[in-house]
Amino acid sequence: MAPPPPLPEPLWKAASPELQVAVLALVQAYEARIALLEGRLSDLENRLKLNSTNSSKPPSSDPIGMKRKPPAPQSGKKRGGQHGHRKVRNWETITYRIRSKLNRKTNYASTAPASCAIS
Repeated sequence: MAPPPPLPEPLWKAASPELQVAVLALVQAYEARIALLEGRLSDLENRLKLNSTNSSKPPSSDPIGMKRKPPAPQSGKKRGGQHGHRKVRNWETITYRIRSKLNRKTNYASTAPASCAIS
């Protein structure tokens, strides 16, 4: 089924075939241009929606009157390591355990340094 003519039916039928082809070509060119401009408009609208909370823009570029989210309340815990958290082991103990696992897999003999007692 053919698309409806871009002009009223009596006027379209009165036009010569060359004129009809020219009008259809113009309509197609304008529709393509409109689609291009609508895409550009949506991109620009999306850029307008950006602010410092949802992009990498600095807070100084936010619009005037934009309300900021209040900071999170304090948790009440002290700074630093918390009670019950496992202590970090020293480097020698960690490397000894890794080497001993590797040695067990490869059947090599290993001796532990005196400072690395397995707990």
